[in-house]
Amino acid sequence: MQAHRHLQQPTTSVFRGRSSSRLADHFENSGRCEMTKRRVTLIILCGAFLLSALSVSSQTTGSIRGRVVDSNGQPLPGVTISVAGEIHGTAQRASVTSASGGFRFPSIPIGTFKVTASLAGFQTQAAEEVRVSLGKVATVDFNMPEAFSEEITVIAETPIIDVSSATFNTRFESEQIIDLPTRGNFYDMIAVTPGMTQNSEGSSSIVAFGADVKMSQWNIDGVNRTLPEGGYLAWSMNDEMVAEIQVLGTGASAEYGSMLGTAFNVVTKSGTNEFHGSAAFDYWNPNWVDENAVREDAPEGAQTYRLDTNNNLSMTLGGPILRDKLWFFVGAEWGEFKAFWPNQVEIPASKSDTWTNYDGKITSQLAQNHRLTLTFNDHTGLNPSLGSVYDEPSTWQESWWNDRMIALDYSAILGQNTVLEARGGLWRGDEEWRPQHPSDEPYYRDWTVWPVEDFGGTYWNWDWERHSDTAEVKLTQHADDFIAGDHEFRFGVQYNRGGGSTKPYNILYYYLYDYYGPDYVYEYLYTGLPYYYGGESESWAAFITDSWNVSNEVTLEIGVRYDTHDGWVNDFPRLDVDSNPTGETIPGAAYINGWSNVDPRLGFAWNIGGDGKNVLRASVGLFH
Repeated sequence: MQAHRHLQQPTTSVFRGRSSSRLADHFENSGRCEMTKRRVTLIILCGAFLLSALSVSSQTTGSIRGRVVDSNGQPLPGVTISVAGEIHGTAQRASVTSASGGFRFPSIPIGTFKVTASLAGFQTQAAEEVRVSLGKVATVDFNMPEAFSEEITVIAETPIIDVSSATFNTRFESEQIIDLPTRGNFYDMIAVTPGMTQNSEGSSSIVAFGADVKMSQWNIDGVNRTLPEGGYLAWSMNDEMVAEIQVLGTGASAEYGSMLGTAFNVVTKSGTNEFHGSAAFDYWNPNWVDENAVREDAPEGAQTYRLDTNNNLSMTLGGPILRDKLWFFVGAEWGEFKAFWPNQVEIPASKSDTWTNYDGKITSQLAQNHRLTLTFNDHTGLNPSLGSVYDEPSTWQESWWNDRMIALDYSAILGQNTVLEARGGLWRGDEEWRPQHPSDEPYYRDWTVWPVEDFGGTYWNWDWERHSDTAEVKLTQHADDFIAGDHEFRFGVQYNRGGGSTKPYNILYYYLYDYYGPDYVYEYLYTGLPYYYGGESESWAAFITDSWNVSNEVTLEIGVRYDTHDGWVNDFPRLDVDSNPTGETIPGAAYINGWSNVDPRLGFAWNIGGDGKNVLRASVGLFH
């Protein structure tokens, strides 16, 4: 039913959010090998512990990996690798290369970073413009000659292709979101991705790679925002807030579940040590839009399409609260849209679509290795009807909606190769379909005339409440030179509970039929008591993945996840004709659609030639 925001009337099909116009060798040292074995054992024990904890997996970060060799192409162990960027403040991530010269930094925030390699006796090197993208691996390799001076050699180019992921994915950075002609519509931006099909302009109903609309997963800042009752996203987005969009296609790793292979991830911008922001105003002059939709049989004055209002103002601001420790980024958006299609004419009762979006993020570098992010959103909108010349304004409805979300995202660097991540979020949504101009009369539809006429009150009014609570705990461990290569192990547990309830009311309407001519008119009265309907669902999941870097050219992704899912219907109060509780309770139903599944996943990425210019990806696995 939520999709009606976009599909009910031509005037609301444009969009709800805003107007357009924007993953070798063994250790040489047996002592290190024994240490790594203990470390892996510890990881397994931690994973078992996490399975007993609360915990929707989605990416909010990327990673950096690479290898260091000397001028003869031999691996260089013991090289200090540091990662620094504005989004980290003065905090830096540091690591030391393994016996094979490899290094990896998991859980790096989205942004641009400087990666530096240094070792006594060798010339320090740096890659200054390393772009970390959502869910992707940025590869940075260094060739370090012996030192002849204290100069730093800057690498001008780094590979732009992720050569270690078996998953097909497409991403849009903030600059692309601003520049593409689909700007101004969050869903239309995603629809640009190969393999995506959108059923109408601005609609959140997107078919991914031929699957059903309800078979994908939507994540905003790491929180699963897939509508519990509908399977799609009910969300508007201020484009100025978006840092990156990722469309995760077929072959998703075992971190992802409750979908058939496709996930949409969105991460919003964060504050830095520099104040920065934006302001964008979209305005369409009605005279710039041709009246190119014409219906000749419509009454005079209501034969053509006519734009009345299309304005949108969005603003953002970010910067430091405490330099190097605490940052903020906030945004606001206000918009208005109104247009008349054939059979519609402006009268004093006509209203505009309006929306107001408030978004914010506070990021804290609690310590050198601890980072906490708080995200909050409040979005409200009104989608009125413009009816038609054949309907009385008293029959018109309007949809009012309000969505709120709050999320926490915590990451801790527990050691050179160990990262702990925990995130959770709450989303609440309310929507009302109500009379635009309240009337005490029942709804009438006269089928004895053509076009059919509506008069009296409204036909079907209802209140819809939706909610979703999600949590995840994930441990990442990078094991260098372990079992024929480098490994990135991930253990996680996930939890999701969501549902909704709807209360229709004013269930009283008349139909007038003329089956056999004007002398035989039948009047049908339909009536019913107001009532509740709805349901709840709860899911638990655990996963283990291994991104196995077999060589510089081949990466294997191996994983398995376990999901268990239950659903039930709550008890609801019985209502009287005025929608008030009668004191009676209608019993619900427990566990009506429970299921459990074990899904193995396997994929590979082949870096053909080893130069990062050509990659072949393939994967196979089970998805539910």
